[in-house]
This record gives sequence, structure tokens and C-alpha cells, in this order.
Amino acid sequence: MGLADYWLQVAEYLGVDAFLGMWRILDANRNNIPQAKRNGGDSMSPILRPYSGYLRFQKNRFVEQLAAQGLKPKEIQQRVQQQLCENISIVHIWRLSNKNRIKR
Repeated sequence: MGLADYWLQVAEYLGVDAFLGMWRILDANRNNIPQAKRNGGDSMSPILRPYSGYLRFQKNRFVEQLAAQGLKPKEIQQRVQQQLCENISIVHIWRLSNKNRIKR
């Protein structure tokens, strides 16, 4: 999903579950984390996108997988609601399911 290489190395070192837990904690406390000064700062402040971006990425892969299995958009919408407790529009489902289709 476009994470910087250093974050992938951290995830490999910690393990994915621990990394995701750390990510959730950092995201929940992002207003309390001091930012490194751009010029002459002596602390590291690597950039990590909000955790909600990861959740959206996972939801989109779930929708694409269901579409690849041949489920209709309304069925996909129901599964997303039941299994992920999220609402998703039929238009977004169509967009995701048609994204990787080869046009002839």
C-alpha cells in the first residue's frame, strides 16, 4: 500500500501483528507525538500514514476478492456490512471490481 521501505523492515522485525498494533497506537496518539524540527532537529520522526488508510486498503482488497469470486455488487455490499461492519456504495464496488478487468 505504499509504505516506506523502513516501515516494511520494522514490520518484518517486529512481526506484522505487533507492527499493526504499534501503528494503531501511534495513530491514536498522533497529536501527542512531537514533530522533528526540519532544520537541525536531533530526533527522528518517520512519517507513517493514518491507520485508517491501511483499513481502507484491506477493505478494498476484500471487495476485489469477492468480485473475483463472481459475487454481485449487492452481495458484496452485504458481506462488507456483515463482516467488516462498514458501509460501501455500489458505485465504489463497481469501481474496484472493474479496476483490474482486461478490456477487450
